[in-house]
Amino acid sequence: MYFFKICTLFADESRSSFIWQKIWPLFTDNIYRLVLEPARLDRLRLFSPAVLCNCANLRSLSCYGLIPEFPAEDNAGASSAQAVAKWLLTAREDELPKMLFCAFYSGKMEGLKKAFVNASKPVNFIIRMRYSDIESFVLQNNLTGETLRLSGDDGLLVRCPIGREEAKWREWEEEAFCWDFICQSNCRIIMDFKDGDIGEGMIGANVEGPSEPKK
Repeated sequence: MYFFKICTLFADESRSSFIWQKIWPLFTDNIYRLVLEPARLDRLRLFSPAVLCNCANLRSLSCYGLIPEFPAEDNAGASSAQAVAKWLLTAREDELPKMLFCAFYSGKMEGLKKAFVNASKPVNFIIRMRYSDIESFVLQNNLTGETLRLSGDDGLLVRCPIGREEAKWREWEEEAFCWDFICQSNCRIIMDFKDGDIGEGMIGANVEGPSEPKK
């Protein structure tokens, strides 16, 4: 699955429980891109605090109004912003860079910088920042052999190897910069159920059984 958008899946408890138990497991291992509002992520994390990291193939995440916070944690006591940070700093097995689209302000950048400077293991990511007021910078971590740099030209914050393969990384940066998370209708699944469509509503609708064929 290339793109998965959650609309009103978790609007109430009865709907949430049904979808989480019966529908979500059908998708979770194949979610590649995910668009979430903070309230939706909060709702998902009521069922599984580590829901983002549990989506093994999740590579691109768009969070409206949510900025990664540190320390990065995804336990039950952590905030959704911390869970996003945990997902971002969890390396993929294929070593492809994760991509995050979110707003980022100078007051929130220090936590990300500190996490990078103190890191002992490498992880690749690209953050496409919206409404950023942060000046360009370059940091280096010799222990992990990485650089963290923000370009003011394209608003991309990139964590990558110091001696990176330029052709590959240029392609990935272009992918992040051009990602249209709203208009990719050819690779989108939108779920928007009414209470009567699922759970007890479905059972009630079928209680009389199929009608007899007319003669």
